[in-house]
Amino acid sequence: MIKHFSVLLILFFSLTGLVRSDETVSSMVGVWKGVGVGPMSGSDLHTRDHEDTGVRVNEISVTYTIEKQEGRHFTGTKTTPLHKETVLGSLRPNLRSGIMVDDDGYISFDIVDDNRIDLCYAHTGPNLTSKIAHCYTVMRETGK
Repeated sequence: MIKHFSVLLILFFSLTGLVRSDETVSSMVGVWKGVGVGPMSGSDLHTRDHEDTGVRVNEISVTYTIEKQEGRHFTGTKTTPLHKETVLGSLRPNLRSGIMVDDDGYISFDIVDDNRIDLCYAHTGPNLTSKIAHCYTVMRETGK
């Protein structure tokens, strides 16, 4: 009876798409670079203007260095010209999108291909002096 039940469960999950033996987890390990452009207000550790100069559009170079990955989960750093912080991330079960968190914000992302990720970064909160919403593309550095 248990053997039949196990076979039925495997068949059910295979037919419903919950078991994806044909899909592999994308490697996030590497150095990813891009330029974030978007609105911000207040002061921020990543920008040169630490004074609150109101709402403005900000542009900033960002590098994500993903050093370790175990299955869908990964860790690394986010670096800008003025600041560096730890990032933790996970791929969603669809294996094509995910979320990261740094010291003060969240990054949602979609994997476009093996070397390109579209992402959006946001942070705000009662203990922060700034609000930021940036969406941009990062490209993986390849050994050229």
